[in-house]
Amino acid sequence: MKKLIFLILLLLSQPSLADWVKWAIADDGNEYYVELKSIKTLSNNKKRVWIYVNFNNANPGSNRSGKSYEEYDCKEDSYKILQAVSYSDTDLKGNTFPLEIPNQKIMYTSPSSVRELLLKNILCK
Repeated sequence: MKKLIFLILLLLSQPSLADWVKWAIADDGNEYYVELKSIKTLSNNKKRVWIYVNFNNANPGSNRSGKSYEEYDCKEDSYKILQAVSYSDTDLKGNTFPLEIPNQKIMYTSPSSVRELLLKNILCK
């Protein structure tokens, strides 16, 4: 019984990445995840979602992962980043570094890009 209680407490105390689903690995080795529960449908064919990426870089001192809240326009094949934070370690661990998103610029998805895959296959299918 003590082992069961310890296991439950251990699981509850750990940050969970169980809600994140890997949906792409880019050519550069970056791994992309989406939090399916976070998908919100807005008016005018727009969706909002949390995504995160593990960066495949070997540069010491570089940020190793990042999380962003993004808005996608299913009709225009575009997106904008609403909020973002980077982390010193992979899987959203380590020191955090909030990123400024001054004008929330609208960007268009490139053909066969990871964001186009997200837009066409998960958000706007």
